[in-house]
Amino acid sequence: MGLAPYSSSAVAHFDQDGKANLRDVLRLLFRARRRRADLQGLKFVFMTGLGEGPLLATRIFKEDRPHIIAVTLPPYFRTSDGCIQGIAEEVSAYLRAMKVDIITSRLPFDGMGAGSFDQEMNVIKSVLSRVGRSFPLCVQAVLQACDHGLIAEGEDVIGITGDTAAVITASTTANFLSPQSQFYVREFICKPRRRNEGAPEVGKTKILLPSPR
Repeated sequence: MGLAPYSSSAVAHFDQDGKANLRDVLRLLFRARRRRADLQGLKFVFMTGLGEGPLLATRIFKEDRPHIIAVTLPPYFRTSDGCIQGIAEEVSAYLRAMKVDIITSRLPFDGMGAGSFDQEMNVIKSVLSRVGRSFPLCVQAVLQACDHGLIAEGEDVIGITGDTAAVITASTTANFLSPQSQFYVREFICKPRRRNEGAPEVGKTKILLPSPR
């Protein structure tokens, strides 16, 4: 029997879910990458509402500069209180200057106003949310990055949300549930221990860019 390609370690758990854990997610990932060579070459795929995760990652990982992909919500998306989401122009410009790829597009599990299709997508999101409220967004970010050709099918990446980081083998949306799908959640680096009620947080905080040097 061959050895697994990843030397997994204990999963770190947060007592509460939500993007208040984002800084700790990236700190845990930073430590994991220092301990484990198998994580060091993997791309980061963020699902982000305002760009704060990728922005913070460019600071924490400024020495080894991993390839960062930011998947953000489409322009028409609104939170439950009516706030329009999207990465601000100045944040987007900064991220692109830092070589961060940004994808803004309809999410793979979004409804289309067709009853049976929308019900099927809701079932998929509901099942994935049993792992954590933000995990459906984590999965969709990886699918979206693969659909746009920024990662290859079968490539291992680290999917990241505000409270979760997982090593995932990527697939396109078209092949996600097919018998030939290579999609696989290899391991969690961190995740919430509890699932709170309500919709996942999608970010309303003000983003502060680094001061010019």
